[in-house]
Amino acid sequence: MDSNILNEFRCCVYKCFNRAADALMDASDALLTESRARSVAELSLSPFFRRNWPSMYEAFQDAKIDRCALQRVFAQYAPLPASEQRLVVGGDASSILRPESRTARDRTYVHASNLPEGAKPVRPGWQFSELAVLPEKPSSWVYVLDNRRIPSDATQAGVMAEQLQEAAGLLVRRFLFLGDGYYGSETFRTLTADIDCDILVRFARNRVLYREPRPQTDEEISKRTRGHPTWHGAPLKLHDPSTQGTPDQSAQRTDAKGHRVEVACWLNLHFQKARNRPVCLFRVIRHGAADTKRDPKVSWFLFWGRDLPAPEEVPALYPRRYSLEHSYRVSKQDLLWEHHARAGASGDGTNYRRVGNARPSVPTPRLFARLAVRASSQAC
Repeated sequence: MDSNILNEFRCCVYKCFNRAADALMDASDALLTESRARSVAELSLSPFFRRNWPSMYEAFQDAKIDRCALQRVFAQYAPLPASEQRLVVGGDASSILRPESRTARDRTYVHASNLPEGAKPVRPGWQFSELAVLPEKPSSWVYVLDNRRIPSDATQAGVMAEQLQEAAGLLVRRFLFLGDGYYGSETFRTLTADIDCDILVRFARNRVLYREPRPQTDEEISKRTRGHPTWHGAPLKLHDPSTQGTPDQSAQRTDAKGHRVEVACWLNLHFQKARNRPVCLFRVIRHGAADTKRDPKVSWFLFWGRDLPAPEEVPALYPRRYSLEHSYRVSKQDLLWEHHARAGASGDGTNYRRVGNARPSVPTPRLFARLAVRASSQAC
């Protein structure tokens, strides 16, 4: 690692802390070194936290962070791929449950997993939206650009669109955003229409898209006495192969295990409620898949933007998004994200999720992550 770059990064981060800066930097150093700490109290025992344990709680409760300045620092030090490769970012939302915190501000009902059979998969808590630069090979070492709580009067799609808009103005390269099936909707398509980035998202297999309508002849136009022209062409139903027709592009390749992978692409489609927003549809058939819910044989993806990926790139491109899942696990289990969101009485969790990881010549992804969490904890 280039220690000069790391020192510069730490100095820039320190300037973003408007209050309790020394305590926050000590907390960051403790997080980077105390891998066995499982609570805020245990973290305060680190030799790198040079204060008494109450200062740890006060740092998370009373600190003030310049979020905009911190976002600029993260974007400045985020690693860039080679010029011929895409800059790939990913986004998703994760929840922190607060079922017993009746006075916690702005709680909402959020998704909860691993509950008893028959129980409703929701609990009171907070939901957070994260945007991060993804590594080429899936791992938990992502470089967080922004992490913020989704307030009760906003939606996951709306907050992510705001984050993408801000990232497009901060990053020096045009990027490709990877998202899960939640973002494969006409709402998100409309919200991101004017953002200068490419978007590739999962698409549910029970959805319907529409082709462009057939141009009308002069005779047909002259015979029409009322009503508007045809807005939609023939439907393309993902669950009905008879409506899909011949794809505009197709390719075949083999995966790492030697199994055949087929990719097809349909161009110039649109949603029924977003007819002026064209999208491209990809179908990926993996013949080596187990054809289960977690390992489907057929997967569908939507793309919109300027630089359409080649069909053979999609099967290897989208799995990079899974790094976010690993990152959330590390943040909650090793970086004590949930503990610090609770430690901050204001409770947003963003502040903590911004403190980081390690790569040669750049500040570590874990450092990015921890600082992001800390910045989100403050906003509640």
